[in-house]
Parts: sequence; C-alpha cells; structure tokens
Amino acid sequence: MQIKHHIPPTIEMNDIQGIVVRGYGYMPSAYYLMLSITNVNACKSWLVQVADQLTHGLEKPDEGCLNLAFSNYGLKILGLPEEAQNTFVREFREGMAKDYRQRMLGDIDQSAPANWDYGYPEQSGKDTQASENAIHLCLMVFAADDAALDQRYQQIRASYDTHGLREVAKLEGKTLPGRKEHFGFRDGISQPMIEGIGKQSSEGNTCKTGEFILGYLNEYEQYPDTPLVSPQHDQKNLLPISPLDPSKKDFGKNGTFMVFRTLEQDVKNFWDFVNEEGKKIYSDKEDPAVFLASKMVGRWPSGAPITKCPFHDNPALSDDDNFYYSKDDPDGMKCPIGSHLRRSNARDTFIKDDVKESIRVTKRNRIIRRGRPYGNPLVPDLNPQEVIQGKNDEQKRGLQFICFNSSIARQFELVQQSWVNDPKFLGLYDDSDPLIGHDPRGFQTNNFTIPDTPVRRRVMNIPRFVRTKGGAYFFMPGIKAIKYLASI
Repeated sequence: MQIKHHIPPTIEMNDIQGIVVRGYGYMPSAYYLMLSITNVNACKSWLVQVADQLTHGLEKPDEGCLNLAFSNYGLKILGLPEEAQNTFVREFREGMAKDYRQRMLGDIDQSAPANWDYGYPEQSGKDTQASENAIHLCLMVFAADDAALDQRYQQIRASYDTHGLREVAKLEGKTLPGRKEHFGFRDGISQPMIEGIGKQSSEGNTCKTGEFILGYLNEYEQYPDTPLVSPQHDQKNLLPISPLDPSKKDFGKNGTFMVFRTLEQDVKNFWDFVNEEGKKIYSDKEDPAVFLASKMVGRWPSGAPITKCPFHDNPALSDDDNFYYSKDDPDGMKCPIGSHLRRSNARDTFIKDDVKESIRVTKRNRIIRRGRPYGNPLVPDLNPQEVIQGKNDEQKRGLQFICFNSSIARQFELVQQSWVNDPKFLGLYDDSDPLIGHDPRGFQTNNFTIPDTPVRRRVMNIPRFVRTKGGAYFFMPGIKAIKYLASI
C-alpha cells in the first residue's frame, strides 16, 4: 500500500525492546527460555509486571537485560483479537515448520523439524496450540557473567507456577574469545545500521527504520504490514492509531519479527575436510586449510575481508566492512561468488551497471543478527591446527541464530532461499552456501567453485557441517503492546 505521508514519526526508543537496536555485547552470558503458558490469567498478571522490567532502546543497565517475544500460539492463547491475528503476515501465522517452508529453508533430512529438539509441537500428535511442546513465549535473559545469569534464572524459574508458565527449553548463549563463532571466524561484523538509531554508517549500509521496526517507513517508502485492532478492542487506549488505516489501532507499532534457529556446528569435521581438500588445491600455501576455509567464509579468521587482503590475514582489518564487490572484486577472484559472506550480503552485486540501484535492492533484504554461540569451544583458543590435530569430544556446540526484520518473507526467508541455499546463485550451477547451505533438491553434499587463473578450482562433495536443531518465528512487540496484551 502506497503511503502519502512523507515525514516519519519520531522513533520511540523507549517503546522498542533493546535487543533490536543493540546486541548487549557487554552482557556475554545469556539464556533463551522457551516457555508455554499454563494459566492465562496468571500469565497476564505477570506481563503487567514484566513489561516495566524489559530493557528498552534507551537503556544500558549494568545488572542485566531482559526481553520478551511471543509466538503465534502465544498471542492466540493470551486472547489477542482474531482480527489482529488474521492481519499478521502469513509466514508468522503458519510458523517455521510448515511443510513447504522446510524445503524453502533447507530444513530437510537431518535438519527436518521432526528431528528438532524444540519448536515442532506436531511431534506430540496433539493440538499444536495446546501441545506440551508448543512454545508461546521466548524470554531472553542477559547477564554480565555466568554466576549472575544463573542467579537471575533461578529467580525466574522459581516463579513459573505463580506466573502460569512452564519451561519447554532452556537454551544457552555465550560470547566466545575474540567474538568468534565455533569454526573460529570473527562474527557479527557485517550488520546494517538503522536510520535514526545509534551510530550511522555509509549510505549503502544504513537502512530505513521500517526495514526492522514496524510503524516506520521502509526502503520502499511504505509502512510495513502490521497487525491491526479495532478501537473497541482497546478500551484503555494503549495502542496508537495505525498509519495504514486510521480507523484501526496498531498492535505492531515499535515491534518486530524475530527468527530464532538453533544451528549445530560440526567443528571437527569442518576443519578435517578443509585440511584434506586444502592440501589438494592449495599445496603452495603456508596454511592450506585456513586459506580454503577463508575462501568459503569470505573472511579470514580475524574477520578481515579477503576482498581487501586476498593472500593473507590482516587482523588490523578485523572489523572492516567498508568495501563493495563491483569495484573491488567483480568476478570473485578474491572472494568467490558462492562464499558465505557474498551470499549473506550481496552488497552491490546484483546490478553491475548500476551500483546505486544494486545497493538499494540489497538493502530491501537485509536482516539484523543478534545471535550467540552455545556450547564450549572444541579447543580453548579456537585454533584450527589444534582442532585438526585433536579429537572430537562429541559435545554439542553451535549458534543460536537470531535475527530481526519487519518482513520474514522478504528478508530472512528470501536470503535463506534465494541467496544461501540457491545452487544457481548469480550464475553458479550446483553450489549452495559452502558453510550453512542446504540444497533444496535434497542433495546430501555440496560443491564450491573458486574463480582463479588460468582455470577455476572446485571443491566437490562438501558434507553438511551445520544442522538445524530447533527454531520458531516470534513477534517481539513494543512495550506498550505487551501492556495491551495484559489488559485484554
């Protein structure tokens, strides 16, 4: 719907939950509590209390941070009016585990929802909304250290019965040394900036507020779709008027959609594989395993982009995100077209003869990531050679992938389906993302093409190193909207 308004409202930072606008890097310990509602009235009483305890966008508390998101099931059980439920976007209403969405996201075979640890209530064979496996809420708890986190968790856990809650899953999140993920690469570098919030970046990396937060103009100069409520269902006048329909109240204002996925990483097999394959095609390199792995990722372990330093790591560039492919690497000779970095943020790649338009296209599909690793590293300092020379401890480790977007379909799902999993991405033939890709055709292995002279190099039959172990779509409302939920 085209909007006539040309001046967006002031960003209401004190109504936006804080995790959306900052990653809480100074709070390295986290639990993500997947909860089921057992007593609606008790839960609503709790929501009245917790709404004032949630960390908002203007706060930076020292004692810990708290944020809350709701599944489609949770909003239904709490009594959100049916008209509002029906105006939520389809992907949120259907959920992540919908059959055709499994193929879209690559959640097949070992990553299929039937094999998940949580997030697939159909496992019980009961009504999905009332199932004992159904997740209604995601309570996100952050603390400065593990001891403080556990103390806060014990307080929350002791009050479950009083507040009408039951714990379905307790998921850990922790910051690893050097802000790295378990494969040993620095993470969280290529993040878009939100226009009008926090520090601003280059035009190509600053996206309109409405790309991530409902109630504000997006890159199409439109307001994103939002759940609407009739005024008679808001007797306490807690919700604002909707800019999409002035006869309705906007339940979605200052909210966002949250994608949560637990991705288990097979660290030992990853480094064993790139070590063997690296010796075959990069025998002239000092460290063939790291060289090949960096080609697959698109960055060196330090985080330095291989587009800027293609032959060796340069820790001085560990947080460098200021580059474009059309000028610096149009053919992928430095950073291969099919690398994880190039797929997850194509930058100016899509329209080679119009860089500005290409950047505009990409900005309409960005996501903000707020995930964290879980589990202990295979080796303390994440050194690849120690991993290769050591043994697999069989412990579970991986990434709690979390992202925020105003359109799950146009942002997260498009990136996952059309960029990460597409074997024909930008002219490739049978290459999905070498790090996290799941070929939608159901192939168990993958290939990776590396442009080079005089001829390209290819790595064949790459096994899966990352598997989905759970997930769900959530809506993270503004704080006023949570107070509204408690009042109905």
